[in-house]
Amino acid sequence: MGWRKLGDDGQDLCRLLDYLLGGVQTLKSSIQSGRRLDGEGEMKVDSKDLWCSSLYRDRARNNTHLVLDDTKIALRQMKDAKALLLSISESLDEAIQTVTDDTSNDCRATGLSLLPDDLLTYIFEMYIEMSVSSEESFYYNKSPQILASVSKRFRQVALAHRGIWKHVFLRFERVRPHA
Repeated sequence: MGWRKLGDDGQDLCRLLDYLLGGVQTLKSSIQSGRRLDGEGEMKVDSKDLWCSSLYRDRARNNTHLVLDDTKIALRQMKDAKALLLSISESLDEAIQTVTDDTSNDCRATGLSLLPDDLLTYIFEMYIEMSVSSEESFYYNKSPQILASVSKRFRQVALAHRGIWKHVFLRFERVRPHA
C-alpha cells in the first residue's frame, strides 16, 4: 500500500492515519504511566491495547469469543497500518539521505576549521615531522609554507607556532651570470 490507493479520495488514508495516531497516543500514555515496549510482565505495553483494544474490549464485556468478521477487519487494518508505516519509514529514510548528502560536503569543508588552535597546531607538527626524516630530502610541498598558504586561519596558527618552522624548504632559481 502506498500513500494513496488509486480511486481513493483520501478518506481511507485519513482513517488509517487516525488509527495509527490512536495507537501512538495509547503508547505514549502507557509509557507515561511507566510501561515500556521492551518491559516484562505488567511493565510491558500490551500490543493488543495499542492496535486492537476494541476487539478485545467488546469480547471481555460480552464474555464471548472473537467475531470472525471483526477479527478480519482488525487484521486488515493492522496490516494496512504496517504497510503505511513502512512507506512512511522509507520516506523518512529518503529524507535522511537527502539531508546527509546535502550537508556532508559542507561538513567536510568546515571540518578542520572547527578544530581549536592547539589541536590544529598539533596536526601541523605531526604533518611536518612525518614529512621529514634524516635520510630523505625535504620537499617544498611538505613545507610549513604550504600550510600557511591554505587559509587565513591556517596562516595565523602556523605563524604563531615556531616549532613547525624548524624545517623550511627554500627554493632558489639558478641565475646565470651575464657574460
